[in-house]
Amino acid sequence: MSQKKQNPSLGKPLVSVVIPTLPGRELILSRAIDSVMKQTYGYDNIQLLVVSNADLSAPQARNKGIEIAKGKYIAFLDDDDEWDATKIEMQVALMEQCPACGLCITWLWDDRPGHNKVVMPKDNLTHRKIIKSFNLSSTSTYMVRTSTLYILDGFDNDLASGQEYDLAIRLSNWGSVRVIPRILAHQHACEGQISANWFKKIRGILQLAFKYGHEYKPVDGVKTIGLCIVFTLGYMIGNRIYKLLSALKGVYEK
Repeated sequence: MSQKKQNPSLGKPLVSVVIPTLPGRELILSRAIDSVMKQTYGYDNIQLLVVSNADLSAPQARNKGIEIAKGKYIAFLDDDDEWDATKIEMQVALMEQCPACGLCITWLWDDRPGHNKVVMPKDNLTHRKIIKSFNLSSTSTYMVRTSTLYILDGFDNDLASGQEYDLAIRLSNWGSVRVIPRILAHQHACEGQISANWFKKIRGILQLAFKYGHEYKPVDGVKTIGLCIVFTLGYMIGNRIYKLLSALKGVYEK
């Protein structure tokens, strides 16, 4: 489904919003769409792209949305998440003021089982800081310049998990990564999320280590091994492992 306006309000760049979904998820999808419709940025300035295809993974669906996006910026929203009404307006304002900003993210309320916390990445993230991180944030907080996504070919479909983290790593080579220190996205629990698929998470960690290992310091290699161990434990004890992971992440990134 695609809804778009070709003539956004004077002075406001068009923003494309890409929502990947699957048939049968219309109920939760309606909540996500409703949060887009309520944006203070104005719906006339938004191109809404809902990509629904059972044969496409979420990264593939996002890439399909990127291919047809008309906006100067693209914001991604998972079908089981929702936004604060000011999210697009605040992100566009920052990116318009900072032409060197390649990626803008926000704080996030994560209420999935085992999480129940505010994700608060620090501002002015460097490439090295992102490489060092376990992850960055949910894709639902991302706003990116469309022109840069074309250059980078969007999300890496070959990764089993961590595609949004990989994109942030690559974007940090093309510009600054900025953070708006406000909770502007809400991540809900939903059946089938990768966060509960431990085998995909471990495979993704190893794939990322192979892809960026040439940039790793010895401590990053230790991190990779540690993450695999932690997620193996996660398979046995469930989402409670995320509380341990959050504590370890805080110590490691100091």
